[in-house]
Amino acid sequence: MVGGKGQSAESVRAEARNAFRAYDGLGCDVLAMVVNRVAAEDREAIAERLAARLPVPCYVLPDEPALSAPTVAQITHALGATVVLGDDAGLARDALDFVFGGAMLPNFLNALTPGCLVVTPGDRADLVVGALAAHWPAPRRSPGWC
Repeated sequence: MVGGKGQSAESVRAEARNAFRAYDGLGCDVLAMVVNRVAAEDREAIAERLAARLPVPCYVLPDEPALSAPTVAQITHALGATVVLGDDAGLARDALDFVFGGAMLPNFLNALTPGCLVVTPGDRADLVVGALAAHWPAPRRSPGWC
């Protein structure tokens, strides 16, 4: 298995070829090569280069951030935190990014990304309320509302 995160197609090809040669040189029966965490847009180019250079099947897997993201439950456990509000569904969510709140609310809201975990000081209730409001669905309006 070869990691392809942040690497060009050529460097992944060279690394996979070196890995194949190393295992083959040690007398291992290499049945296939797997390259994971490549950029989705580079997947086909990398697969073509590997297929042309290696004598075994090569599988190229795109990067999937959710696979390396911790869940809220894992973060809670690691910190020894106590859940004050929420349920098991909320704890099962992946933390795809982290946003540390300390800025003014407008700047903080611009930093939020889908799936991010907000870390903020206890005296910044404005950031907590702002983060909740930013992800709350907009109310449905009847046709008569202005």
